[in-house]
Amino acid sequence: MASNGSAFWFLKISNDSKWSEHVVTARDNNFEHALGLLVYLFRRAALTSPTHSKESSAQSHNREESEAIPVLS
Repeated sequence: MASNGSAFWFLKISNDSKWSEHVVTARDNNFEHALGLLVYLFRRAALTSPTHSKESSAQSHNREESEAIPVLS
């Protein structure tokens, strides 16, 4: 999202690297539509993201790799 204070550009990159944009204009300092779209996007991101944990993504990634590699004795 980018803004100049009166227009808000919401940009999206598809899985095949194609850009699309949605422009919302705030008239007479009415930011309800722009803020509503931001809230919607944050909620969607929260629902589709993996649950958060106390460990960093690097720690999680290292743990997953070590679990996936069988130990030979």
